[in-house]
Amino acid sequence: MAESTERTIIVYNIPYRTSVNLKNSTLLELVRESPNIHGVKDSSGSLAQALELISAAPETLSVLTGEDAEVAWWIPLLFAETNPMPLKHCLWRMGLIESPECRLPLTRVTRGHAQTLDAMLQRIANLEATGRIL
Repeated sequence: MAESTERTIIVYNIPYRTSVNLKNSTLLELVRESPNIHGVKDSSGSLAQALELISAAPETLSVLTGEDAEVAWWIPLLFAETNPMPLKHCLWRMGLIESPECRLPLTRVTRGHAQTLDAMLQRIANLEATGRIL
């Protein structure tokens, strides 16, 4: 797939969604063979695997790692309804995309969750305005 495009590619290793854990050796082989792979989001859940990848990665490969549930108080709100609907709602409210609509069978978040997300965005904006860290 990487050879079929000139676009930059970021590989997403997310075993709990795919039922397959991409081994570091396989990923690094893909990076060597496909110069347009510039990043990886490692959600393997294995700290040892993530640290090994970071130490073995070439300078051209950005490695992002971590579990969403361990990041911040607002992450669970982004997964309270089917992904990516809550995230698209937030990006829309922030003016970064034109519409919160998703492709069928997904549509939009429920009205109640939209209000919750809007309140979350306001809270984040208030924290940023006061210089507080999330």
